[in-house]
Amino acid sequence: CLCRDGYNGDGHSCSPINLCLKSSRGGCDTNAECVYVGPGNVSCVCTDGWTGDGKVCVEINNCQLEGRGGCSPNADCNHIGPGQVGWNQFLFISRHYLFSFLVLIQILK
Repeated sequence: CLCRDGYNGDGHSCSPINLCLKSSRGGCDTNAECVYVGPGNVSCVCTDGWTGDGKVCVEINNCQLEGRGGCSPNADCNHIGPGQVGWNQFLFISRHYLFSFLVLIQILK
């Protein structure tokens, strides 16, 4: 008796193999989720901010996409990490309002 593909055992007792639990994670990229779909079979899905087939995942740089990560044409798009952007214009406005708020607090004291 021999266990079929996707199973481990001595042929008298066969247990399904979950490749996601192996050190190779079923061949999935480190930036992918390994999903067990059956004995010896997995599905690899890139995590948020990454794209690819799951076996190979590549970081998404939203600044290089057509929509420039939602940035205004009058703003610099700064790539922070996978699927994320920073807005210089937003930071400038935030600092301005924070400064104005702090000045207002001083006036009210």
